[in-house]
Amino acid sequence: MRKSLIPLAVCILIATAGYFIFSSTSPDGGADKTSKQAKMSGSDKDTLHETMNEMKQKAESYDENYESLAMSRAASELAEDMLGQADDKAKLETAAGVFAGYMVRNTMGLKAYCAGHGVDVSPFTNAFKAQHKDMAETAEKYYVIENQMQAIYDEMKDTLTKLIDQEMSDVAAMMGYKSNAQSCEWMNSSAEQVLEHAKFEKAVPAAYAVLAGAQ
Repeated sequence: MRKSLIPLAVCILIATAGYFIFSSTSPDGGADKTSKQAKMSGSDKDTLHETMNEMKQKAESYDENYESLAMSRAASELAEDMLGQADDKAKLETAAGVFAGYMVRNTMGLKAYCAGHGVDVSPFTNAFKAQHKDMAETAEKYYVIENQMQAIYDEMKDTLTKLIDQEMSDVAAMMGYKSNAQSCEWMNSSAEQVLEHAKFEKAVPAAYAVLAGAQ
């Protein structure tokens, strides 16, 4: 197993789930972009819960050494299925939602998690933002609400923290570290290696193709 794959695992899961938060916030499947806030309705939460369960079931069927990698594979398949069933407008909004979640995991989520373990991963998160700057500008055109990344983080903070914790635990197990704080430090020290593989087009190629076609 390539070490560079581990830090990518959970991001797709969060990215996929991120879209579901907003997919039914208005009758036409998108929210009023002028809205300052978005809250998950009961049905949205049920959909998210069902999706997470489906991912877990898929993940359990895979022969992977690490849970986070198995969840990544399952989420990638579900993202591709969603895009395949959507019309043109929904495809763009779905792909933008997937990208928003992907960014949240690798910036806000990772930074907050590692800060809680006494590690500042700004060197990595800043480099990640720079690497995806052009795609971020495209995705923002199709966000269904303002400040969509922040809204995803606010709604999914607890779930996101648990998933990143699992991922950092997997990194620690693979690298022989004694703590998840060391996994966070590894994100900085191995940023160049990680960023080579932490590209949206590699992580979620179906969503990338949709947004790339809209550039």
